[in-house]
Amino acid sequence: MTRLSRMSVVALLASSVFLCSVVHADEPPKQPRTQTSQNDVASPAEPLPDEVKRCEVLELAPADAWLIAYTAKGEQALRHPVIEQATGGRSGSSILARALAATFDGPTMVAVRGTPANPLSWRMVLAAKISLDQTAFFDRLGTSLVPAWNRSPLGQNGGKLGFTDDGERGYLTLPSPVAVSLTLIVREGVVYGFSGLEPVEEQLEQLGAGESFVNTGEFERLDANRGGPIGTFIYADLRTLVPLLAPQLNQLVPRLFEAIQLDSIECAALIASGPLRPGPLRLAVGVSGVERGLWRLLASTPSRADLAKAFPQDVTYFVQSSYQRASDIMDDLMAFGAVIDREIVDEYTQERLEFKREVGLDPHTDILANFVEGWAIGGRVEYDHVADQLVVFRLGSAEKFRAHLHALRIRFQLESATSHYRSVAISQAQRSLGPFFYAVVNNLLLVTGEEPAMHRAIDATLDRNGLDRLDRFHTVRRLVSPAVSKFLYFNLGDLFARAIESGEEFPIPGLEAIAEAGTSVGLALSQHENMIALDLVSSDGTSEAFSNALFLSVSASLARARDQSARLISASNVKGLLISCKIYANDHKHQWPPNLKVLVQDGSILPRMLNSPYDHDKGHAPGSYYLYRPIEDESAVKTPGNQVVISEPAIHGGGAVFGFADGHARWVESPEADELMAIMRSGR
Repeated sequence: MTRLSRMSVVALLASSVFLCSVVHADEPPKQPRTQTSQNDVASPAEPLPDEVKRCEVLELAPADAWLIAYTAKGEQALRHPVIEQATGGRSGSSILARALAATFDGPTMVAVRGTPANPLSWRMVLAAKISLDQTAFFDRLGTSLVPAWNRSPLGQNGGKLGFTDDGERGYLTLPSPVAVSLTLIVREGVVYGFSGLEPVEEQLEQLGAGESFVNTGEFERLDANRGGPIGTFIYADLRTLVPLLAPQLNQLVPRLFEAIQLDSIECAALIASGPLRPGPLRLAVGVSGVERGLWRLLASTPSRADLAKAFPQDVTYFVQSSYQRASDIMDDLMAFGAVIDREIVDEYTQERLEFKREVGLDPHTDILANFVEGWAIGGRVEYDHVADQLVVFRLGSAEKFRAHLHALRIRFQLESATSHYRSVAISQAQRSLGPFFYAVVNNLLLVTGEEPAMHRAIDATLDRNGLDRLDRFHTVRRLVSPAVSKFLYFNLGDLFARAIESGEEFPIPGLEAIAEAGTSVGLALSQHENMIALDLVSSDGTSEAFSNALFLSVSASLARARDQSARLISASNVKGLLISCKIYANDHKHQWPPNLKVLVQDGSILPRMLNSPYDHDKGHAPGSYYLYRPIEDESAVKTPGNQVVISEPAIHGGGAVFGFADGHARWVESPEADELMAIMRSGR
């Protein structure tokens, strides 16, 4: 008999994160549509104050917009630490951020109408509450904001703004592949901006009379059951954009686009609550339907399983997944695999039949269909290891589990030893990788590798003082959707406190503040009507320390990614320079060019290939970034693979890109990079 195949599925979970403080809210929160278990009932929400019941500026977003960006507090968003991190502390960008914050200091919304894949059809709508009258606003645009943009790295690299006004209207020209001009007017403390050829008064009238995006079914499903005031709302209609990915993905893996069900994605939104009512930061993906396959694996129909009660309160992490039956998991795995390779399903079906013939049980319909209704895993992170790891399964029927386990023991001669703790039978199974312990307590199957961890789990379950009774956990769990498919809990405060105690340095800012606050966070994946939601919350609401640390860490990661990308570009530049040098040598009796600018002059390379590809390293004159050592006679070079001829000007990030006489280029780390750089600078 062949063994049951071990199949794994890699679920790609992408989250984009943006959060800022707010002072306005939308309509009162909606009541959850699903019933909650006794331990998951959220506290009744206090009524919102009248002044924060509506997002008046967000309501100006047109119903047919395909892109919407809104913040309830523009000034705080523009002064957020992530902006400073993203600009790298460059003075030009900092001045620009301050100028923008001083101008757009209230709720601000930008929407784009038209067809996403056709820039020529785009029309922009801007609405923002400001504290300036029209004259002062136009003056600030012309004398402060626009010049600050044009002097900043954004203006230098991305295009310059232009602005004029005639006293009644302002005209702002935006840098873009297609020329866009906004006509601006100010009415009763709100600045409106419109692109397009229609008269401003006509567009303004349509904006007031037209249907708002927040009244559409699209907004309803993305905001389902979330409740609370809206601080940030970013929306994109992806119906025409996502299919453009199909050729690229299917070229990598045939039918990958269909397998990960991207063809069902319709829209996406990022929604953040404000401090007046703590709530989740939500990444919502609207889909045409949640069918078997990857979507169901990520966001299955939730069960009523409550497994946190089996875990001690000092666990650092806890992950729970809900399924009505364990067989549902295999059904979704097979649906996912069948799109890519039908043989996967055929193999599984054949092995099921063989297993049933030899054992008398169908692993799918007899065992799995009556087995797991949910599973969870958790543990405590120490300085250098994870302790007390525990896996818990909620059984559909403890009696059927015992009967099936007894049949498997007899058929495969499985050995185990039994002990007791607090009248609970603990089985110790022997296997090649070492022993593990399992026990059934109140329809919960507990599995762990250490007997003390089993005792602690039994104590938590019988004494009813498990993780579900911890205030921080309860707060995090209460702030997300009552019925979730996947729920992840992390005690960041404890984890970071241990990290600080260890004395090691970590590239994450704000660790001390999070450790001091004892912040815990939760990540919940849930399924609503034609929508998958990923909600992120913290135990102290929208924790400023946590959000700042998160954003700064994300920004630092993006900066590292930009450097990695620039490093690849630099290596490509050097490779191209080496090829051009060798072509030049073939035409000049094996002699390389006296300098690299000669290659530009004769048209062998583009001028940009001699410039720095790094955003933070623009101190070189155009065409002078790379160091170069010409070869007088290429035929006389004995070891061209070791002779360095082109390099970046200095060591950065622990290394530099070097090019060699045989035509290859690579990133070299120190100390070898130091030696090669010394050769380049010596002129030897």
